[in-house]
Amino acid sequence: MIGIPGCVAVVLFGMGIAWIQTWAYGTPDVNRLHSFAENLDWYWVVLIPMIGGVATGLIFRYLTDDGRVSSVADVIEGAALHDGRVEGKEGLASAAASLITLSTGGST
Repeated sequence: MIGIPGCVAVVLFGMGIAWIQTWAYGTPDVNRLHSFAENLDWYWVVLIPMIGGVATGLIFRYLTDDGRVSSVADVIEGAALHDGRVEGKEGLASAAASLITLSTGGST
């Protein structure tokens, strides 16, 4: 019962990365991304990751209580100390920030 929604979430996450990357760089194929980025004006190569970073910062600033990403350690802490509960809003904010970061050229 947990596997199917998890699988759907992973597939949707991958599709989201491809969609944003296509919108930003012109291709969803990471193997060809260099060829497409090579044809962009220099300022787009700089601005696209910057815009992704600003969007990620705004997500953490306004959608999380402590302004930081939820990590695996937070999930373990929630399971051990908070009756298995993890903040849904902060988890979704972390997922959205990861989606934007990965799509716009940020570090994994």
